[in-house]
Amino acid sequence: MKWASIMLALAVVFGLVLGSSAVAEEKDASSQITKLEETQAQLQQEITDLKEQMKALQAELTKLSAALKGLQAAQKPPSQQRQRPAMELLGKPAPEAAAATYDGKEIKIGGKPDKPQVLFFYASWCGYSKRAMPGINSLHEKYKDKGVDVVAISMDARSGRGARTPEQILQQYNDLKLSLPMTLDPERKIGGPYKATSFPTLFVVGQSGEVEAVHIGAKADLESKVAQELDLLLQGKTREDFPDA
Repeated sequence: MKWASIMLALAVVFGLVLGSSAVAEEKDASSQITKLEETQAQLQQEITDLKEQMKALQAELTKLSAALKGLQAAQKPPSQQRQRPAMELLGKPAPEAAAATYDGKEIKIGGKPDKPQVLFFYASWCGYSKRAMPGINSLHEKYKDKGVDVVAISMDARSGRGARTPEQILQQYNDLKLSLPMTLDPERKIGGPYKATSFPTLFVVGQSGEVEAVHIGAKADLESKVAQELDLLLQGKTREDFPDA
C-alpha cells in the first residue's frame, strides 16, 4: 500500500509537469504564429509600397521618353522634318490667278501685285478657320488703306463630306460680319497651285510677288504676327528681316 501511494503521487506530479510543459509550448507556438502574422502583414505592405513606386517610375519613364523624342525631332535637319506642302512655296513666286469675289468684283491673286497680299485659304466647316476669320478681317480693315489686299478664299467643296453651298458659305460670312473680299474655289483651281491641303492656310505675298511667309493653323498670335510682317514689307523689307527668319 505504501508503494502504491508513492507511485500514485509520482504519477500525479509527472502529470502536472507534463501539463505545465504543454501549456508553455502552446503559449510559445501562439506567440510565434502572432509574430509570423505580423511579419506577413509587414511584407504585404512593403510589396504594396513597391508597386506604387514602380507605377510612379513608369510614369516618369514615359514622360522622359516623350521628351527625348521631342528633342530628337527638334535636332533633325529641316530636310528631315515633316513639312506641310504649302511651306514649299516659301521664297518662290506666288501662283497667279484671276477670280471674282462673292459680290462680282474681279480680283488678282498672286503674280506680281506690286503691293503686299494676304491670302487666307479656309473652309467654312472648319472650326479653326472660323476662329481665325475675325482677326483676318481686322487685318483687312487695318491695312486696306495702306495698299495691302487681304483676300479670303473658300475651298468648300460642293459635294461629298463637308460640302457647302454658296448660300451657306455667304451666310457664315454675313454672320461673322466680315468685310474683306471673299472668293469661292470649290474646284481648288487657286488652292491647288498653292498646295493648301489643310485649313486655315495663310500666305503673305510681298511686292516682288514672292511668298514671304506661310502660316498654317489658327494660332492665337496669328493676327499680330501677320501685322508685324506686313509692317516690315511696307517698309521695303523682306522675309529675311522677319523676327522668325
